[in-house]
Amino acid sequence: MRQTFAEAALTKEDVIDIINIGIETLVRHRYELPAFDTLLREARVERIATNQALHTQIHDALADAGRVFLDKLFVVGDDPRRVSSWNDIKQDAAKPTIDGMRDLVERYDRLTELACHADLLKTISLIKIKQWALEGNSLDASSMVDMAAAKRYAVALALIRQRLAIVIDDLCTIFCRQMKKALHSAEEALEKYLEDNQDKTDEILRRFAMLETLLNSTQSADEQLKGVRQAEMLRILSKLKLESTSQDASFERSLAFILENSHRQSQVANAQGQRLNNIN
Repeated sequence: MRQTFAEAALTKEDVIDIINIGIETLVRHRYELPAFDTLLREARVERIATNQALHTQIHDALADAGRVFLDKLFVVGDDPRRVSSWNDIKQDAAKPTIDGMRDLVERYDRLTELACHADLLKTISLIKIKQWALEGNSLDASSMVDMAAAKRYAVALALIRQRLAIVIDDLCTIFCRQMKKALHSAEEALEKYLEDNQDKTDEILRRFAMLETLLNSTQSADEQLKGVRQAEMLRILSKLKLESTSQDASFERSLAFILENSHRQSQVANAQGQRLNNIN
């Protein structure tokens, strides 16, 4: 039973959860259940022993340099505000808005620097880390100093890890909001571009329609090419504003007549082509 409680204490913090796992194990192996007080006492003993073992594991892994680094968090030092770094860690971060982004980035850099030993918590269950962080958040620097050294380092690392995770979530929230705004602006810009360039789109579609007409035509390649060139020449002339360099305006009148009746010529050509097809 003690072994079961010890294994359960690695992933559970609530005594009742540890007891329930112990009862399930005893029932599965068909052992007689002891008195509840016995279960409660053994569960508490194993939880304390497991937590102390985890604290010692972190304490030994930190080495002297890591322990000195974390102990500096609880010293006021030369800060004119007369507060320790531990107090700053416990403070709530700025709201996840674009205005508070600078403060969040600075806090992220600071917590990232302090979390250089957070890898030691990788083998610890999240339930344990959350419980340690909750405890650390409720204690000031002097209370942390009075705590057993091994537990103090575990609690400090847990709170740093939790606060860093919160800042990362806030930064991701800001990024997603800004990307959403950028997407909305891009969609509006695209819609405006399509509206402004509708004439170009229509021209492209007109050219494709002309190409399809030529491909389906019964005229020879030379006749089709001649028709395309003639149509393009007339289109160019319709865009240009030509003026005579002399008083003779006959060219201008002739050009205007040609452009005005160009569609009729196309209709006549189509009618002639249709009659030839009927004869054949």
